[in-house]
Order: sequence, then structure tokens, then C-alpha cells
Amino acid sequence: ALVSHPTDELAFKPELPERTTGNLTLRLDSHPTLRHPRLHAKMDGKRVTSDAVNLLFDYLEASLALSQQSVALWDLRACPLPGPTHFAECVRRGLELRPQLSAQIRLLVVLLPASLPMRLVVVTSLRLMVPKVPTLVTY
Repeated sequence: ALVSHPTDELAFKPELPERTTGNLTLRLDSHPTLRHPRLHAKMDGKRVTSDAVNLLFDYLEASLALSQQSVALWDLRACPLPGPTHFAECVRRGLELRPQLSAQIRLLVVLLPASLPMRLVVVTSLRLMVPKVPTLVTY
């Protein structure tokens, strides 16, 4: 299966060092029971920052440079609504990386908050820039 939830967190091996900025944590790790490494992004906090947007795309570029397929898990359940500047930057940079993401991401799982405005922003973003891969969106 492409997606599973191993119970032994200690068996995860970092493929890239974990990176954090204020309200965003990113990691790429592998597990013996998973076919592909897991690219995990967790956002929480009171607001989206430029540092978080830059870190997200810098980390995505670093993971793409490894030239390996992975599964992406975006945990946005505690993510605040981005402002128009950050949204536009995410769309711009996401569109630039879309061909590479389409080639290397095998599955995208997005965990959304119950907030309707945030769900609308994420669904709009996915339609604009998500790689052409199977995508599961849930809240």
C-alpha cells in the first residue's frame, strides 16, 4: 500500500534533516514498511509567515533534488488562513515546481481544518497547482 501508519516511530530514518520555522515543521523520512519516503508538512500557529512559505518551497526543492519518489502528507488542521501575498507566492512557486512534483510525488494526502474559508483556499490551491497525482483531502 502507498499509505500506511507504522506504529514504530523510532524506525523512521530521516532522508533530509527536519526543518522548522515558527509554525511550520517539515521532514522527509523513510520507514521499512513504507514503499516510498514520507514528506510530512505540519503547519500550526496564528498566522502564515514569509519564513514559513520560503521554508516550505526550499524544503520541497531539496526533496526533489534527491530524485526519489515519495508520499506527501500536508497536515493543515491547525493552519491559519493565508493572506493574499502568501497565497499568491505559494501559487507562483507551486506552479513552477508542478512538473517535478508530478513526477516524484506518488500520493498527496491533505488534512484540512473544519473551517470553511480555509477549506475553500486549499481546494482552490489544489486545483491550480497540485501535481497530477492521486490526492486525498479530508477534514
